[in-house]
Amino acid sequence: MCGNGILEYEEECEGENLRGQSCVSLGMEGGELSCKPNCSFNLRSCTYSNLEERFVQRRLTAKGNGVCYTDAQGDSWCWGENSHSSGGVEPLRTIEAPTPILGDFRFSQISAGLMRTCGITTDGRLFCWGKGPNASFGPPTHPFSFNRFPFPAELDMGLDIAHIEVGCSLPSDLAEHSYSCALSTEGEISCWGSNYHSCIGAPETVALSATPIPILHDTAFVSVTAGGHHTCALDSNGETWCWGFGAKGQLGEVPAEGHSSVPLKVPGGHHFTQIAAGGGGGHTCGLDAAGVAYCWGRNDAGQLGVSRLSVPWSSTPLEVAGGHTFTTVGCGEGYSCGLTASQEVYCWGTNRDGRLGIGATEWEFSTSDPVRVSFDGTAVQLSVGALQACLVDAEGQMWCWGAGEYDEAAGWGSRPVQIGHIGEGSVVAGLFHLCAIGEDGRVSCWGTNSFGVSGRPNREEVLYKQRVSTSDGRPLVDLDLYIDGTFATDEAGQAWYWGSYHMEGLETDTATPVKLHEELSLRSVQHLNAENLSALDSNGRVVRFGYALSGPAHYPFGEEEPPFIQLLGNGALNVYGEVASTDSDDATAPGEYLDVAHTYKYLGRGGANVDLLGRVLTHCLLEEPPFSTSFILDSPLKFVQGECGREECCALDESHDLYCWSRRECSPTPVLKAQEVQTFTLGRKFGCLLTLDEEVLCWGENRSGQLGNGSFRDSEDLVAPVTFEQWAAMYL
Repeated sequence: MCGNGILEYEEECEGENLRGQSCVSLGMEGGELSCKPNCSFNLRSCTYSNLEERFVQRRLTAKGNGVCYTDAQGDSWCWGENSHSSGGVEPLRTIEAPTPILGDFRFSQISAGLMRTCGITTDGRLFCWGKGPNASFGPPTHPFSFNRFPFPAELDMGLDIAHIEVGCSLPSDLAEHSYSCALSTEGEISCWGSNYHSCIGAPETVALSATPIPILHDTAFVSVTAGGHHTCALDSNGETWCWGFGAKGQLGEVPAEGHSSVPLKVPGGHHFTQIAAGGGGGHTCGLDAAGVAYCWGRNDAGQLGVSRLSVPWSSTPLEVAGGHTFTTVGCGEGYSCGLTASQEVYCWGTNRDGRLGIGATEWEFSTSDPVRVSFDGTAVQLSVGALQACLVDAEGQMWCWGAGEYDEAAGWGSRPVQIGHIGEGSVVAGLFHLCAIGEDGRVSCWGTNSFGVSGRPNREEVLYKQRVSTSDGRPLVDLDLYIDGTFATDEAGQAWYWGSYHMEGLETDTATPVKLHEELSLRSVQHLNAENLSALDSNGRVVRFGYALSGPAHYPFGEEEPPFIQLLGNGALNVYGEVASTDSDDATAPGEYLDVAHTYKYLGRGGANVDLLGRVLTHCLLEEPPFSTSFILDSPLKFVQGECGREECCALDESHDLYCWSRRECSPTPVLKAQEVQTFTLGRKFGCLLTLDEEVLCWGENRSGQLGNGSFRDSEDLVAPVTFEQWAAMYL
């Protein structure tokens, strides 16, 4: 208890007992040390020099799942979460024109789904890119199978694959119900991924499978088509078999449970030469040898080619109206299209998003009678996706329509729009994106690029080091990450900002650093809240700017107050180890020093401060109220930096050794994490450190690429961030 004349562990001093410390031992130049009534050191009579060296600046910093860092050469880099361009690079959410996917691959066939694309190369290898749970991509040991492949990644499924199909579920399903099916060169079908309604042919008790599930059948299959939640295949006898979800007749009959893991024979005695399952999982269509189209399943918009009023759904294939002879048929969500022998395209069903390609967008409009797509050229190829369709004309030009409502940038409109030239290649339509194989076998994709589904990193998360450069080219010496924005100051005292920050006068969603208040010379800039910033100028005075002020203003601590050397949130640390509050709610209120019984050398994020004795003052998390309690880390070591993330705290000692412990422990024993460390930073559930040799190493969770090592795999070991060139060499 302070004031009882006994120097206790948590006290810095007691009366005349100064623990043998002096101004010099506490880092000051000279003067006389004394003790405050609250048993903390009073350094106000100590003298100091070298103010320039006392400022606490961070050139390695993390926030949430993002990291920024300035190297010894003065180059700045960011990686991990890139919300609103806070990582200094524009996200590639949409690709507006056909763009080659990464890697030098030659494909013979591709299939596009909701957030995933797969293809078979000319030498029979299987590659996939985009998003999906572990199982929908295959072996979970792959460094990208946890979440997404932003580039074509090879999957060895143990099959000699002749054809690949990617199921296309609806937007509301996201990727949780994604699956794939492959037809082998021996006529065998295997499926893997989500088993929603038994679409991969496994019992309902199997939620998903990373291992291909063989579809048992006595006769070899010759083709396979995957819908949203049901799959169909043709065997060598010309018979059609379906499995998965079938409550509306999609399987050719309606199982009692509404779904079947066993292939069911489609009735009617038809011998189809081609079949197609609807991208939304609602219906299936087939062509017989005479080019007559038949459809079965849901018919709520007339997508079966018969009146929806008289036939709301059918488990028996029904002939499509109009008497057309088709060479190709395709199914989407609530609509169907076919390419006729006279090389015209007809569509029927719903016209929502302009899916019928007739120059109108009224989604209420639907027709069971095939209507001719508004295209005057000669069509030689057709691909029908869930919400959009494309054709290729006789000159090798691609034309697409539909999908306007879900993605304006990828929506082509209510009539065919010319996209580009592929010659004798082929095009496939996914849900929000499209891909084409050129004459040389190279694949280009366009449309939405969520999770890299179009074959390039979408940069919502940057999983390799991305250089950030200012227009002046000066090194950034202090960095601070906010939720969606990044602030920095260069060696000349100029403040910079990039990303998004809702403060008057700042640009939003900018990947290019912009200057903040050129009239000021600043040491560091820190966010206070969503609307205000604080900064330290070259004299150690606190400057505030934001919505509460018409312009930058020095915080009213007074001209005679000692200079501040560090900012953290709405707290400021002065040269005497005292902490003042820069109240974020009132930029004009007088500054107040906090009555805390400690003097500090470092304010750490997450509540891990280091006092002048080198002790870490922090807190641990509890399961019950009050949910946390403070303590002083019991260690003989002297620390110089402390910080806490969501689950872990770390501290760096005077010997450059980094120790870490769990925030769930209230009497922790710090564990040595690394040696030869000059500084470190902690994000949400990960950390990065900078060695004395200027090498950055990271560890922990990696779901946003925040370890920077080119993957999304978590790592307990220290891993080094890589450049884009190093990343490309690793995987492409």
